[in-house]
Amino acid sequence: MRSASLIALTLVAHLTALPGLARAQDTQRPPAAAEAPETDAQALDTLFRRLALARDPAESQGIVALITRKQLQSGSDTADLLMARAIAAMGTGQVDVSMPILDAIIALQPNWAEAWNRRATARFLAEDERGSMSDIAHVLALEPRHFGALSGMGMILEHRGFEDEALRAYTQALAIAPGLQSLRDSVDRMNKKVGERQL
Repeated sequence: MRSASLIALTLVAHLTALPGLARAQDTQRPPAAAEAPETDAQALDTLFRRLALARDPAESQGIVALITRKQLQSGSDTADLLMARAIAAMGTGQVDVSMPILDAIIALQPNWAEAWNRRATARFLAEDERGSMSDIAHVLALEPRHFGALSGMGMILEHRGFEDEALRAYTQALAIAPGLQSLRDSVDRMNKKVGERQL
């Protein structure tokens, strides 16, 4: 359990744009190329950069809502429809109904991080912490910036008494979304627990 949690906490480093790449010749590009719309991946990258800079809770929540909307788009109408049904079932407390739907989604779209994340949530609600941790590891392998999955990992580790690892998970999540007060509260709580234990 401990080694699995440490592996899952390994995050891919953020890539930063190299400055000074704009040159005079760039202005000669055709307008269509200069104004090409962002791909979904590029739009998500932009949102995560904005989230990392945001400190206001309201602004952060707004960006999180946009990120969640993007993450819920699989590129498959069938998978998206199934996901809507799974989320609706979980929303009414029917975790047992949502689980086989989420299994089917993952079979259809195994590289969709949000499918693994939603099943991790369902498994957590069903008190299957081991299964939830396994799914979280899949989420983070596909999308290391998934602060929700990191927070979920922190909750499970904290519940199981792995306080240092829980603090690490919450801290990683906070680094991605520093404006989210719930994450800051979790980091503060775990810092206090770890500090008290070391006295």
